[in-house]
Amino acid sequence: AAVFSGTEEVRRLAKEHGVQIAAFNAPGQTVVSGSAAGMERFCSMLLREGVAFKELSIGCAAHSALMEPAAPLLRAAAELLRFNSPAVPVFSSLSAEPMGSFDSDYLMQQLCAPVHFHQALHRAVEEGHRCFLEVGAAPVLAQAIEATAREAGADIVQLSVHRLHEPERAVLECLGSLHSAGHSIGLGRLAPVQEGPGHPLPSYPWRRKRLHFPF
Repeated sequence: AAVFSGTEEVRRLAKEHGVQIAAFNAPGQTVVSGSAAGMERFCSMLLREGVAFKELSIGCAAHSALMEPAAPLLRAAAELLRFNSPAVPVFSSLSAEPMGSFDSDYLMQQLCAPVHFHQALHRAVEEGHRCFLEVGAAPVLAQAIEATAREAGADIVQLSVHRLHEPERAVLECLGSLHSAGHSIGLGRLAPVQEGPGHPLPSYPWRRKRLHFPF
């Protein structure tokens, strides 16, 4: 459940009712996780106390101690992967610090520990980053990104690519938004220049002859 209240209040209520904080998404937006029975009691309490919340459709108690039995399985699977150092700055959602490398232990911790999205995003803003692209099934973190940027007093460019968009159109719209915001776009990689036949252009601008060049 996403609880729309102060972090310390949510922390206290979660501890009192035997559930755990799963994610710090934004100022005043904290996700709580736990067993089905525990979450039912917790949400009933929130309803009685008049605390705003939204139930989330998640099939497991993600980012809580209840996931610990699955952690060794995830670690064993992750050890079959080859981890490369990131080519762009990456801020850990565990520590909110820049990450230089990843391993199977890190993924195992991700399964059971709370996500510090708010803190990591805040750190990225402090480091001077102003463009944020959310890629996922739906733009679920759009409001959290906006709230964190307001808290930090930063003007940002926020983009989203999700399954409700046509993939090619979504990417082009994101590139257009970046260009409009003053960012440099490598158009040569998007549409490489190719040698082709020349096309004479009209010498008089008032001729208003429409020309079409297929790409």
